Amino acid sequence: MSRQDNGFQPLSREFLLARGNCCDSGCANCPYPKSDPACPVCGAALEEIRTKLVCTRCRTICETCCDGGRVG
Repeated sequence: MSRQDNGFQPLSREFLLARGNCCDSGCANCPYPKSDPACPVCGAALEEIRTKLVCTRCRTICETCCDGGRVG
């Protein structure tokens, strides 16, 4: 495996499959289908407002990290 621009070595597809679920961290080799982000508080959909993800139901602001990665 080669290193990404950030210096980290990506996790293998096999390792990620063995985990059993997607962590929504945007892994380069993620074998799971992309899912829309959900609010960690109430589970509703999130929308992006001024580079922050905001819950459409409870209006919780979900911070982002790593230039767009989701935390939650």
